[in-house]
Amino acid sequence: MTLLPRHAATLGATALFALSLSACGGPPDDASVADFCKAIHDTSWATSLDETSDGDEIVKALQKWRDKLDETGTPKGIPDDARKGFEITIDTLSDVKAEDFDSPDDLGDINGDLSKEDEDKVEALNDYSTDKCEGG
Repeated sequence: MTLLPRHAATLGATALFALSLSACGGPPDDASVADFCKAIHDTSWATSLDETSDGDEIVKALQKWRDKLDETGTPKGIPDDARKGFEITIDTLSDVKAEDFDSPDDLGDINGDLSKEDEDKVEALNDYSTDKCEGG
């Protein structure tokens, strides 16, 4: 299972989809479905990466995406597990370090430390975004 939603897995053969929560209680919970879908499926952060990208470049790119997710938030009515999966994704993206990556091929290992419970919540986010953003 990858941390990030399945559809963000566009770095060659690498699958990837997952800022600390803000002081005001986390990312917004009133995003439009269209804005949520645009943010969660946005892969523009990866356009600057290639097989020669180093850890610093990868972290910078991931933080750009994390910031967009954190700014956009989730729609009203998102199931609790999917919302928690969204927050886990943001937290995980906040914790990445340059030394975690020798190349973009390492992106698939980003969620290696998640518990089964957290993996299930990220999967709930994947399911929700697939249903809402791709018409199920």
